[in-house]
Amino acid sequence: MEKYADIIATVKNQQPVNPPDALTDQVMARLEKVDQSAISKIKRFFLHQQTISPDAVGIFFGHITSCYQCAFLLLMVGFFYLVTGFVTTWGFHDAITGGNINPWLKIQTYITMGSALFILSAAFLIIYRPQATAFIQYAIIVHTFFILINALILESILSFPIALIYVLILSMLAIGFSVLLIGSIRSVLIFRMIH
Repeated sequence: MEKYADIIATVKNQQPVNPPDALTDQVMARLEKVDQSAISKIKRFFLHQQTISPDAVGIFFGHITSCYQCAFLLLMVGFFYLVTGFVTTWGFHDAITGGNINPWLKIQTYITMGSALFILSAAFLIIYRPQATAFIQYAIIVHTFFILINALILESILSFPIALIYVLILSMLAIGFSVLLIGSIRSVLIFRMIH
């Protein structure tokens, strides 16, 4: 504070400035009226320069350094699994309740929702127990192996080409997500070791 004493004294010695009484009216008169039509809102949305949070930029470009960024990524992936589980449950509801279906296919929706709950709980664990981050990394690696084993079992059960393509796409997404999650967790662990 002592090095700013001369600045503080200068500010205290200044004469107060009273703004003109019509200042607010003058400022408001200069503001243009904002068009509230749907077309103008759409134009403003697309033509207005958007800014992204530094955390979001870090996530999308691989500069994950905080547990919160890593947890956000886990929440996004967990939400994807949760939506996939609900959609699959809703779509296969009649087939699951019917008796003429392979039991392994019946439990796929529960496997997907279990994966969602696992990943969502990992996100909260990273936020509230950051010391468990290394454990979560290994748990996600094990989860990835279970996804691969599940995909191989499904491949041996299914005989429809469209179903095989569906399983292949979901398995590739799951593996891609796992690699992304493991990379983000490692990035956080390395950042913590350095700093």
